[in-house]
Amino acid sequence: MSMKKTKKKKIVIREPDYTKIENRELIEQAFRLKSSPEVLKKLEANYKDLALIDNVTVAELVGYGLSEQRSQEIKAIIELMKRFTQASQKEGFRIKGANSFINYALDKYLVEREYRTVAFYLDEEKQIIEEREVDLSSDRVVSGILNHAVRNGSDGILIATIQGNNDRIVPTDTELYVAQELGKACALFRLKLLDWLIIGKRKYFSFRGEQRI
Repeated sequence: MSMKKTKKKKIVIREPDYTKIENRELIEQAFRLKSSPEVLKKLEANYKDLALIDNVTVAELVGYGLSEQRSQEIKAIIELMKRFTQASQKEGFRIKGANSFINYALDKYLVEREYRTVAFYLDEEKQIIEEREVDLSSDRVVSGILNHAVRNGSDGILIATIQGNNDRIVPTDTELYVAQELGKACALFRLKLLDWLIIGKRKYFSFRGEQRI
């Protein structure tokens, strides 16, 4: 007696377009907070800037009403995301335009919400090979930037002043002076000073675009 073969049902797996999902829903899914809307509300209220969410502690999550185990799981996910981001940047970020660079600089340096100026050293393909914070008040700021450029074989330099919580984009007298002196020095060493950007929260100032270097 022959037995009929039953057809296996084809399982259709839905693949959402995660790039179009809002941060709130992604956090809800990744941290499994659908049944804990109050916790999600508190996270949203205290960490409106997604870049700061890695500062949340296990004790804080427990205080929101989660168990210690669940809080540890969430903290582990956050740490894994952080390490993934760091690993993906190890080979060097290639600058494709002002906007891509600004997003990169803000993602990396705006977390602490502090004013800082950073020198980015680039190869011929505009890939970042080194990054160093610089002290504009130092008498040797220009020579220090050049020394590192020569040492690491840079083809060009890009300076960025990240304002933190401040939205000032008008150059200070110090920034103007250092930019001009650095431009002259780069010309002597046949280095390209690609630009100096002052990056605020919502806008930026380009020394190159405003013909200040």
